[in-house]
Amino acid sequence: MIKSFPKLSKLPSREEKNRLESFLALSNTPLLFGHISPDGDSIGSCLAMMHLLRARGNKPRIAMAGHVPGTLKFLPGSDEILLVWGEQYPKELEEAFKQADLFFCLDFNTPSRLGKVLNGMLHKAINEKERPLIAVDHHEDPSDEFNFIISKPTAAATCEILTDLFRCKDGSKNELSKVVSTALLTGIITDTGLFNHSSSYPEIFEATAELIRCEADKTQIINEVFHRYSKARFNMEGYVRYKKITVLPELKTAYFSLSLEEQKTFELVPGDTEGLVNIPLDMDGIEISAFFKETLYEGIKVSLRSKGNLVVNDIARDGFGGGGHEFAAGAEFEGNIDQAISQFINYVKTHKAHEIATLNQQINQSVSNKLKL
Repeated sequence: MIKSFPKLSKLPSREEKNRLESFLALSNTPLLFGHISPDGDSIGSCLAMMHLLRARGNKPRIAMAGHVPGTLKFLPGSDEILLVWGEQYPKELEEAFKQADLFFCLDFNTPSRLGKVLNGMLHKAINEKERPLIAVDHHEDPSDEFNFIISKPTAAATCEILTDLFRCKDGSKNELSKVVSTALLTGIITDTGLFNHSSSYPEIFEATAELIRCEADKTQIINEVFHRYSKARFNMEGYVRYKKITVLPELKTAYFSLSLEEQKTFELVPGDTEGLVNIPLDMDGIEISAFFKETLYEGIKVSLRSKGNLVVNDIARDGFGGGGHEFAAGAEFEGNIDQAISQFINYVKTHKAHEIATLNQQINQSVSNKLKL
């Protein structure tokens, strides 16, 4: 009997693809954007589109706020990204805005996710000269500021959506070159955490198979992303495990934080804290993990993860004004670490108690049923 999957990824329709292509056909110098503090899906989707559009003869540029994590610098073109750091940015960015005939946002659902500087530059540019603002994304509640958006919240990654948009169909040209496929598969692997979350449906593996057929090297990607950590990262991870994690067993929750001073002590570089939020989920009885990271220009970065029995995007959205997916979400908090942690604990106690109690009942019932067998 074939299993029914209740949560299938609703991928783009032919009409949506045709509409996207109508915008791309009128553009020669698009400016592509990833979200602030870019991750593998943000960088992967932008680089994939950059290489794909260059193959068509266009001249795209990419802009983001933050740094490219060291584990993603193996991706071709990552050194070409125009990066905003605090209030500083390269001179080429102003020229890229002037020359742009299309603004294309990837992996975020509202322009505010660009960060303060890029968001301001974007709105200034559009006010000076009207140009289309479009997006492809997989987060909930997309902004109505876009002229056009392909929004698929049930997709595991924006890179999955792009794979479906540009794979060979009905005899059309396959635009998934090796360099494009590598960037797309990197986004899928990182946003699913090596297929550990948001990936229990067939289409995500069909997309992965397609990208491997197009010469993406899964082994290389995993080695580069997950097996190239510095000694500083290992030392810091040990510190987090031994010293930093606070467990709230009655809430099935654990959390930890890293101040700027602690990050400086361990000589961390951008990307060294990627994936740390998942550590507490290795503990039996823990369903929710939270990581509070002090940053230089973005306040406190709040990262939330779940094993899949309790949603966390409501904590990010309603508790901190952020967003994300059911089991992987985040936000930025203007305040100090202690205030962010207090706000988190209060929210969980106030708004998640019923969910946690229901989950406990289900677990107890399951144990009871097993004992009767």
